[in-house]
Amino acid sequence: LDTYFQNIEGIGNVVRLVIDGWDSRRIMKGDKRGMQRLLTRLFVHEHFLIRAVQRLGLESLRDLGNQVFPLFSYILRENLSFRLLGGSVHFVMPDYVLVAEKLPNSYGLVFKKILLRERFSEQQLSQYQAAYQLMFNKKSDCIMLNHDTGHLVSLHFNEQGINQTL
Repeated sequence: LDTYFQNIEGIGNVVRLVIDGWDSRRIMKGDKRGMQRLLTRLFVHEHFLIRAVQRLGLESLRDLGNQVFPLFSYILRENLSFRLLGGSVHFVMPDYVLVAEKLPNSYGLVFKKILLRERFSEQQLSQYQAAYQLMFNKKSDCIMLNHDTGHLVSLHFNEQGINQTL
C-alpha cells in the first residue's frame, strides 16, 4: 500500500495499491530507472483496512496481504477492464465477501467493505446463495458478482481469461 491516504470526494480516505520494483544492477550503476513504481488502479478504503484487521483477527496490516493478494494479483494480471463492471462489485470468497465500488470514469476500484460469511444476515445469505453455489459447482477461488446486474463470474486465480469472459 502507498504511504499516504488521499481523499476522494464522495468516497472518503483511500490508499492506493502500488508495486515497487528494484533492479539492483541498475541501482549500483547509478541508473535512476533501477527503482520503478507502478501505481495501480486498485484502492483500499480506510474503513476497509480497519474492519479487515478486526474481522479477520489479524495482528497487523501486513497479514492482510496474505488474505487479499491472490485476488488483487489476479485483477492486475488480467488487466481487468473496469468499464465492464457495474458500479458495485462483490468478490465472494469462501469465508468472506469483499465489496468494491468503481471510481468515476472507470478509473479503478475502491475496496470498501469486508463481510464475514459467518455473520451474514438472512438478506445477505439470500443475496450470495447463487454465488456460493456457483463457487461450489465450478470449484472456484472467488465469484465476482456485478451487484447492478446480478451477473456472476467464476474466478480461478491460477487461470487467465476474465476479460474474455466479460
